[in-house]
Amino acid sequence: MTGSPFGRRLVRPSPARGRAEKGLWSSKRRRPRRRTTRSPTVRRPRGDDPRGGDTGLRTFAAPAVVPALVPGDRAPAGALAVVLTVLPPLCAPHGWVRSIRGGSIGGVTDSVLPTVVTADRVIAAAAPRIFELIADPAHQPRWDGNDNLAEAQDPRRVRGTGEVFTMLLTSGGVRANHIVEFEEARRIAWLPSEPDNEPPGHLWRWDLVPLDDGRTRVTHAYDWTNLTDEKRLVRARATTPDKLRASLDRLAELAEAD
Repeated sequence: MTGSPFGRRLVRPSPARGRAEKGLWSSKRRRPRRRTTRSPTVRRPRGDDPRGGDTGLRTFAAPAVVPALVPGDRAPAGALAVVLTVLPPLCAPHGWVRSIRGGSIGGVTDSVLPTVVTADRVIAAAAPRIFELIADPAHQPRWDGNDNLAEAQDPRRVRGTGEVFTMLLTSGGVRANHIVEFEEARRIAWLPSEPDNEPPGHLWRWDLVPLDDGRTRVTHAYDWTNLTDEKRLVRARATTPDKLRASLDRLAELAEAD
């Protein structure tokens, strides 16, 4: 019942209002569920970690459209480059992989490549004999398997870290090699650079391990993990184990012949 200037009249409550007052359902309009477009997810499989840990399962959102990129190419300016092949954490040794610089997102493209290249073989000679051929720049053009070295400009034998020896290249260029690791008859490593310039970061290393029978296991390595000169990336990627093996084979011929 309600009051009216024309008298009393009966007002019937609406069904919706009655049900709302009884708590049966809300009289408020329900908002339609908003439809959203979700990006696809990329999962990487769970695997065994060589270091004994768990690689875990990672899920991350990837753009619905990823431009097709050829490994080694740079991402187009302003485009989003996503690496779909993700290595699990702790599954690779230091320096094993590297994202090549280039592109527009933090300077990273889609290329993931090994940055430490190695080759090894057993040489039928004593470690001091082999080490002498490596540490003396005058002998290096004799065992260079890629014919890059012409002659040593300063043929003094290397004796420790901090020394620099200079080599003339077959292309006519000059390389100053900075010794950064040295252990007599066991290990030697150097960082090459142009004269009067800082080394760009790639490194050549030799490791010698004497065996019981008088022979020596020799490991030759090229490490470009810290290479900063993008002009050298193409050649760094082209340095493969077979090229290192060529130098090892020539070194073995020299050490075993004398």
